[in-house]
Amino acid sequence: MFLILMLIGIFSTGFNLFQFLAIQSAPNIGYVNAINASSISVVTILAIILFKDEFSKKKLIGVLGVTIGLLLLLV
Repeated sequence: MFLILMLIGIFSTGFNLFQFLAIQSAPNIGYVNAINASSISVVTILAIILFKDEFSKKKLIGVLGVTIGLLLLLV
């Protein structure tokens, strides 16, 4: 249990550090915030795979919309 908590702490610290560095170096912090918000799509897909969560049409449209929007922003 302690190992799991340590890994969560290490990953959380790394995420916060890289988020801070990205905001510092980005020409527009809106890009950083958009990429951070799009991580919800990854969490949704992982919940479907790992926890056998229900994947409805609304979730599919949401994941596709966020992914396409992020790709349009970055290209």
